[in-house]
Amino acid sequence: MAASGGGSGLWWGNANRVIGDGNTNTKYIALLTSSTEAMRIVSTGYVGIGTTAPSRALDVSGSANVSTNLGANTMTAVSWMQIANTSAASLFFGTSNNNLIRGSDTSGYVSVYTSGTEAMRIVSTGYVGIGTSTPNAKLEIVGDVSGSGRFVSTPASTYDGTAQIAASNPLNSAANFYMGWISNTARLRIGGTGAGANNGLDIQGRPTSP
Repeated sequence: MAASGGGSGLWWGNANRVIGDGNTNTKYIALLTSSTEAMRIVSTGYVGIGTTAPSRALDVSGSANVSTNLGANTMTAVSWMQIANTSAASLFFGTSNNNLIRGSDTSGYVSVYTSGTEAMRIVSTGYVGIGTSTPNAKLEIVGDVSGSGRFVSTPASTYDGTAQIAASNPLNSAANFYMGWISNTARLRIGGTGAGANNGLDIQGRPTSP
């Protein structure tokens, strides 16, 4: 054991040791293996692994592996875990690194990956995309959709009905398909830009003669 400059150490061989410093400004205890610092406990009681300046009860800089369970228990209303990175951070499930949740502060999104492919993304607006990373609605799905129940939609105040399904042609904004109460009248409308007739079925326009 040796002490110098307000610090002391306990050696095992020449490369493995525990050192401590009681200096008012630096107070810490550090564990070194192969002459490299592996862990440090600072004056606040915080423990750093891979960092000499921990800012949490346990601050790990680098990869970490949990083989059983990782839990959080606190007396406050919310428990949380922070995974920090300058661009994006990921939480992996399993050993293949293909199933994960990834989030980014700078880009403002959270994504879910399965089998290495992004399955769903929530962007900064709160919009959810399935099959797309740039959703432009509360829920935007690119691809086939299948269901065994009912689809129920509550319309905006500009409509009378209780349901509306609308599909637009991206090449022609006037070509639409609506199913439901549209503009206070039509129950089913195919095509056109008019408000709809006072009928249950409204087909606007007519096909070109062959």
